[in-house]
Formats: sequence, C-alpha cells, structure tokens
Amino acid sequence: MASFSDLPKDVAALVLRWIDPRQIWKLRALSKSFNDLISTNHFAAQNLATVVPPIKSTIIISKKPTDLDLIYLDAPVVYQTEYARLFLAQDLGLVQLNLIGTIPFEIGLLTSLQSLSIANNPHLRGPIPPTIGNLVNLRKLQISLTNEVGGPIPPELGNLVFLEHLSLDSTHIRSLTGPIPRQLGNLVNLKWLYLSLNRNPDCESTLPAELGSLVKLEQMFLGDCCLVGEIPAEFGTLPALRAVILENNQLTGRIPVEWERRQFYLCNLTNNPGLEVPNPLPRNWNN
Repeated sequence: MASFSDLPKDVAALVLRWIDPRQIWKLRALSKSFNDLISTNHFAAQNLATVVPPIKSTIIISKKPTDLDLIYLDAPVVYQTEYARLFLAQDLGLVQLNLIGTIPFEIGLLTSLQSLSIANNPHLRGPIPPTIGNLVNLRKLQISLTNEVGGPIPPELGNLVFLEHLSLDSTHIRSLTGPIPRQLGNLVNLKWLYLSLNRNPDCESTLPAELGSLVKLEQMFLGDCCLVGEIPAEFGTLPALRAVILENNQLTGRIPVEWERRQFYLCNLTNNPGLEVPNPLPRNWNN
C-alpha cells in the first residue's frame, strides 16, 4: 500500500498547505524528505496564505498574544520570513505578553514597519538585534521594561533616519549598557530620546558630540546612564531642545553657555558632582 510519503511533492504540498502551521512544524521529524518539503519558503508562503486570514494593516497587541502573534514569534525561520513578508505591515506592539526567549534577528525583515514597541516583557533576554537597523521606515522604536534584554546599543540604529521617538531601557537592573553610539547623530528627525543604561565594563560612556546634529530634538532624557565627561558644546545649539534630564551621572565641566539663556520647561542636572551649573538656577531647573 502506498504511503503519504510516496506522493509527488507538489501533490503532497497541496494537501499539507491546508493544515495549521503549528501542526505542520511538529511533523518535521517524520522524514528528511518531509522536512525538506515543509522547510522551503515556497511551502511556508503557501501554507500561511491558505490558513492565516487577512489581517489589518495595523497590529496592536495589549494583554494576550493572538494566534497570529504566536505564528511569528514561535515559528521556524522560513515561516518567520514569509509571515513578515506577507502579513506584517506598519505597526507592531508586543506589550505585556510575558514573552520568553530572544528578539529574533528576522525582525529586521519587517521593513514596512513604522512603529515597533516591545515593552513589559520581563523574561525576554539577549541583545537588541542589529537587524533592527534595517527597519528604515520606523518612526517610533521602544524597547523597555525588558529586564534581560541587554548589551550595548547597536550602532546600526543610526540607519533609522526617519525615527522620531527612541526609547530604550530595561527597568531597574539596567541590563542595557553604554556607550551611546555616535551614529545616533544621524537621526536628524528625532524629537524624543530616552535611554537608561548601565556601565559598560569595557569602555566609558560619554555624550557623543554627534548628538548635537539632532536639530529636531525636543526632549532628551539620559538620566542614570553612567555618563562621564563633559556635555559637548554642540548641545548648546540644539534649536528645538526644551527638556533635558541628565541626573545621576558623573558629568563634569561647565554646561553649554547657551543653556543658561534657554527657556527649558524641564531641566534636571542633579547628582553630577563635577558639573558646573549657573547660580542662581534659571527657572524650571533642578540641581
């Protein structure tokens, strides 16, 4: 009696593509020929297109992961690739899902994304994938409250030239580390910068002078970043800057003289013992 494995591959694929992808993945160990068949991008695309219903152009995920989310996050690489290409569009929020594992490098395939938020997932671990630098259409990037996502900030984030909002922190244990990449000075559309970084044992973290090129920057929150050295003079000419938090670092020297005449609505430079600040303090300054 002929078995299923005796069917021509194209016929077998026509049958198998109607099975839920998560059930298909469990069958990969049946035989090498079966694994070869279902591990191709062509079959993954057919299987997903047949089983996964069309989705809206925006995905907003709050408390509980949907079946669609799990297909992407738990899938073999070929399925991640095809799911990203076929279904994921502009906005992806992975918020408070209790996700485990690492942020996949394949996330860099989601090149149409304009907003990416990965937050309140305390069991995620590993580095921020440098492939996020491929998401050149991003306007917002938030990776926060993820205790074990750590290591340095990838300099590839400097490729995200349309980015307006950048927020990277890892709660109180601060597993993300400096230094702040000078390439972030390429983010000429950035309006909001929030970082919380731990000390990098291999090098000191300073404020890159290149950040003085962020002509649209309105809010710069870099408190508790283990920063040393001086505030670059280039920061004095940031024309849109209205809020600065640099508290709890080890900054030294004099602040940019232009800041003394700037009408900040918030300026906090406290707990930088070597930093020279004006006396008396301008309005809305804390020190």
